[in-house]
Formats: sequence, C-alpha cells, structure tokens
Amino acid sequence: MLSLNTPHHLFAQLSLPRTNLLVNADFSKGLPKGLRTQVYTSHGLTYQKFAGKTWARVELRQEDNRKGIVRAEFVRDSETHREGRIGYKMLIKRKEFPRSKASTIIAQFHNHEDKHLGEKALVPPIALFVQDDHFKVMVNYDNEKVTTNKTADGRKVFDLGPAQFDTPIDVVWFVKHSYQEDGVLILALNGETVLKYKGPNSYNDAEEIPYFKFGVYDREVNQFRVIYITDFCVGGPLSTYEDVRPK
Repeated sequence: MLSLNTPHHLFAQLSLPRTNLLVNADFSKGLPKGLRTQVYTSHGLTYQKFAGKTWARVELRQEDNRKGIVRAEFVRDSETHREGRIGYKMLIKRKEFPRSKASTIIAQFHNHEDKHLGEKALVPPIALFVQDDHFKVMVNYDNEKVTTNKTADGRKVFDLGPAQFDTPIDVVWFVKHSYQEDGVLILALNGETVLKYKGPNSYNDAEEIPYFKFGVYDREVNQFRVIYITDFCVGGPLSTYEDVRPK
C-alpha cells in the first residue's frame, strides 16, 4: 500500500538506468513522438540550445489573447493506468515572465468532459500555476456523473511559495487519479517534495484518466509569458522517481 510517509518509495531511489518509460523526449529532433501541440502562432513554439540541451520554448503574448488565443501547450494524451509519474526540466526567465496577479497555468491534468451527457468544459482537476510570483497547485474533484464548475464537490489550492526564476527546475509528478479518497498527488521540485496530498483529485468521467498538458495557458495575460522545457519523461505504474527525474 502506498504510504505518503515513505519518500524512499517515491523519491529516494538510488541512481539506476531509466526504465518503465512511455515517453523520453529531449526535443533535440523537434516534437517527439508521444506529444502533440496546441500552438497557434509562429512564436508560440520554437527550439533553443543552451546549457548543453535543446529546450522547447513556448510563448503567449498579449496580442494572442486579443485574437482569442489563450494557450501554447504540449499535450500528452491519456495514459492507460490511473497511477504514474511525469518528469521534466523547466526554466522561467524573469525578464520573460512579468509579475501578475492573474494566474498562468504552466502544467495541468485535464479531464475528458462527458459531452454525451451534456457536460460542458471544466477547470482542470489538477493545475500548476504561477500567480503573483508564487507557484500554486489547484485540485478540483467531483463524484457526480455530470459536473459543473459551480457544483463540483470541492476545490483545494496549495501555495508552494515563491516561484523560481532564472534557474532550471526539475519537476516530478506522482499521481494516482481518483475522484474518491484513494487519490494521491505528490509534486517534487529540484528533488524536494513541495506537495503531498491524499484525497480526491479528479472528476467522475466515463474516460476517467485525465491527459497531461504543459506550457502556457492564460486568459488574462497582459504582457507575455515564456516557459522553457526539456527532458520530458512519462513513466508507467512501475516507474520510479529516478526513471523520470530530469538528467
């Protein structure tokens, strides 16, 4: 049984070769297999080489918002297991990410709405965002078959503290998706567990397992937002922290 008080099981594995990976992408050859994009401008996605790696650079500008463009994101379609890990290296440069009281989502696990039941678009069950120069995580959940943003069972927001700028950040997620009490969400930044939550973290959808998106999503961007990403890995239910930890 998973114990939230046993970091060795999740994050303290010895250095071992990467195994049990569904995706291992370094962007050196552009968009890798296993990812697609939701990018609608020429500046929305470019690639740059620095610090010995090829980085995907995603950008959203104020002019994009005025045209109804609210995202520049990578999409990893749903997994076949409710439990797994995702890791990547992220960089946010201060000069390319001005402070704002509005929230900018930089990673999200998004649900599949039951459109056949009349369910409309919902806020994501899990989202990592930047607001007022803080990293925050939002968790939404509901047990009902048809959910609305106003009637969902619950929402939790976790303030992870000041955002880190101008230095690469190793991001590792462990998620067991569930709209019931057996759900688990753990987030580690640079090897430190910054969020450890046990409880519902999803919606009761026919297609239960959400899909992962990362990049920039902002409906109120008043200047511009840029995120750099490299070394993206998706691990299955048997993967360890070391399997998906950015190298």
